[in-house]
Amino acid sequence: MNSIHRSCAIRYPPSEAQNPSRRYMSFRYCPESHLFNYESIMVINDPIGTHVGVSLTHPGSPQTRMTSRVLGQLRLGPPFFYHTFQPRRHYHSLSRSIHLVGAMNQSQTDQPKGEDLSRADSRNAVLRVRALLAQCKSESREQEGWDAAWQEGATPWDAGMPQPPLRQVFETSIWSDLQIPKSGRALVPGCGRGYDAIYLASQGYTVIGVDLSATAISEAQKYLSSQPNAENIKVRYQALDFFKSPLLAEEPFDLVYDYTFFCAIPLELREHWGRRIAEIVKPGGYLITLMYPIDPGRARNDGPPFPVDFEVYSLVLKESWDNLLNLVPGTSRPTHEGRERLGVWRRN
Repeated sequence: MNSIHRSCAIRYPPSEAQNPSRRYMSFRYCPESHLFNYESIMVINDPIGTHVGVSLTHPGSPQTRMTSRVLGQLRLGPPFFYHTFQPRRHYHSLSRSIHLVGAMNQSQTDQPKGEDLSRADSRNAVLRVRALLAQCKSESREQEGWDAAWQEGATPWDAGMPQPPLRQVFETSIWSDLQIPKSGRALVPGCGRGYDAIYLASQGYTVIGVDLSATAISEAQKYLSSQPNAENIKVRYQALDFFKSPLLAEEPFDLVYDYTFFCAIPLELREHWGRRIAEIVKPGGYLITLMYPIDPGRARNDGPPFPVDFEVYSLVLKESWDNLLNLVPGTSRPTHEGRERLGVWRRN
C-alpha cells in the first residue's frame, strides 16, 4: 500500500497532561480528499509538557477506516505544528475518533490569523460536537449530546447575530416580490440561542423557537430577556422533539425557517423532515431554507453538519412545495461564503 506520511505533534502544558498510559488515537491525512484516518499515536513527556506525536498518513486506497473532515488549519506546510490546549479544555480520546479542541499554535510563520483562525475554531468545535454525539448514539439519548455541546460552549453554529441571508429576504424586495407576509405564526426548529427567531419577531411574526436541547432553550430565554423591551418581543421557546411533538401540529404555521437543522439531523430522517414540514405549514404558507453546508465532494455521511445542496432539499419537498427562490446570498458570514444558498418555498 502506497502511503504519504507527515509527522506532527500536539503539545499541552503539564496541568493539562493526561496519563501517558491511556490509549490515544491519531489521524491520517488524505491530500486529495481532505480526509483523516485514525491510528495509534505516541505520548512523550518532557519539562515543557506532554507531546503527543501523530503520524499523518494517506494510504492511497479507498479501503480506509474511520474518516473525519480535515481541519483547515492543519495546512501541513511546516513539518511540525503544535496544538496548545486552552486551560479550560482538555484532550478527549474515544474509541471512534480524536477531537482537537483549543487554540491552534503552528509555527510562527504559519499560525492562522483572523478569518483563518475563526474557521479553525469552528472546525474544532464541529469535531467536538461529533464526539459528544458519538457518546449518545441511541435516539433516546441524542438530546444529551446536544445538551453537552451547549454546556461546553461547542456551538459552531452560534453566530451571535441573525443570519445575513435571512435579513436579505426581509430587507430587500424578496419578501414583497414573493408575497411573503410579515405577519402570522412562524417556527424556527433548532433555534439555538434564538437570534433568527427574535429577528423574525421584529418583522411582525409571532415566533415559536424549538430545540431538542433544554440547555439551548435556557440560553435562548436568557438572550431574549437581555433584549430591550423583551416583554414585547413575540417569541416563545420550547424544548421538544420536532418530529414527535404534537404541539407543533395543533395550529398550522404561516412560515418555517430552517438553518442548521436539516443538516444536523441523521440522513434517514430527511424524508420525515419533508413530511413534517408539510404537515405543520398551512397551504400557501412559506418555508425559508438557508442551505448549508454546500461542500461538493464531501462524503454524504460526513457530519453533522451533513453536506447539503438544492437537489437534496428539492427531493424531499417537491411533492408539497413549489420552489420560488434558489440563489447564492448577497452576504454570508465569512466562514460560510461560497458554502450556502438561500431558498424560498411555498406550500401548495
